[in-house]
Amino acid sequence: MTNLSHNPQSYVNGYISMMRNMILSSSVGLVVLNTKYRLISFFIFLFSISYGIKSSFDFNKYLNYLNTLDLEDPYKFSVKQWTFWIYFSYFYIIVLIFIILYLVIKFN
Repeated sequence: MTNLSHNPQSYVNGYISMMRNMILSSSVGLVVLNTKYRLISFFIFLFSISYGIKSSFDFNKYLNYLNTLDLEDPYKFSVKQWTFWIYFSYFYIIVLIFIILYLVIKFN
């Protein structure tokens, strides 16, 4: 059994907060889209996508590190479950990309 010097649940909470920030920033992009500042909305969407990709990449790297350790039972099960948060984030990023493509086509 590996004795961790940190709490993996804290990393999960941080990642979920990053997902929340990605969703909130894209919501701000949708609100700004209905104003005359459509270009700013486009950049807000790009920021939200890059923020989501970066946070998912970092969290995936941390989960890969945890998989190399001999973890105790609750964390061993949780690491497999936490991987699905990354998939949810990637799905949301794909939805945002489709929204951006639609906006580019619609407003050109």
